[in-house]
Amino acid sequence: MVVSLIKSKPIICNQMKYLPTVNLWNPAIASAIETGQMKLQCGQWVKCGTDKLSRFVCKAGNSLWVAHWQGNSKDTKLRFQNLLRAAKASKYVKCYENRH
Repeated sequence: MVVSLIKSKPIICNQMKYLPTVNLWNPAIASAIETGQMKLQCGQWVKCGTDKLSRFVCKAGNSLWVAHWQGNSKDTKLRFQNLLRAAKASKYVKCYENRH
């Protein structure tokens, strides 16, 4: 479930569905994310200019937090978990997926 922290009150939203792998370097997709027309769920598989898959963590302001390939699946998963933990602790991040 997606939780949004607005005025320190958690608001539980409907769970989103994962999309097929999203290419973040596609200008149309980048624009849709920036304008809010497309929302990515935490954990969504994305591509960022290479054939290696990355995992979307969250959007914080104008920045996208993405865990990139770390050379092997174990280290990539650990990087994703660490970024997710940091996002949950950050006062600048308004939404996060809390089931990871």
